[in-house]
Amino acid sequence: MEINEDVAELVGIILGDGNIYVDKIKGHYQLRITGDLIKDKEYHEYISNLFFKIFNKKIKTKIYPDRRVLYFYSKEIINTLLYFGLVSGSKLGDNVCVPEWIFSKKEYVISCLRGLMDTDGTVFPKSTNKNFLQIEISSAIPNLRISISKMFLSLGIKVSNWSKGGNTPNCGIYAKEEIFKYCKFVNFNNPCKRRKFDALVVQPGLARDF
Repeated sequence: MEINEDVAELVGIILGDGNIYVDKIKGHYQLRITGDLIKDKEYHEYISNLFFKIFNKKIKTKIYPDRRVLYFYSKEIINTLLYFGLVSGSKLGDNVCVPEWIFSKKEYVISCLRGLMDTDGTVFPKSTNKNFLQIEISSAIPNLRISISKMFLSLGIKVSNWSKGGNTPNCGIYAKEEIFKYCKFVNFNNPCKRRKFDALVVQPGLARDF
């Protein structure tokens, strides 16, 4: 299977909310993508369509009291995801990073970063101006934080340094001109975050007019 922008976006989604589990002895190969029970319902529908577009397979959904999980069992597909540069097991324990092939093409960077922002990113009103927004992304994984910073840098989008302290480190896009750059190059495919983005951006419809 050839790499493309759809694959790059799925890689970002899995690096954010996904997990791959492999037990070769038991022949167990599983992909799981976990999200919020209510907020991520629409987005999981988007991911399901993306998964089908890439693999021509329908990913399954399991509902829990506090979350929804997309999952799929397949040795062939899991091995393909591993070939794309993802890893099985603990992303934090393995200190994962964005696969190097993502950086070979600007479009791959944009798609992968969008997948990461759709999962681990947040959109919220600026404290000093409720009519404008700020964007942040958090990650506990050191190498992934380095990759994310590299992706923003490659797109010419200035972000803050990663925070330090007891909470999960985060970095943010706070300057108006940088918000506009993010709006132009990346934006969101997560409907919940996209609605927040469109509701808070200074010029309504800016995301669509670029």
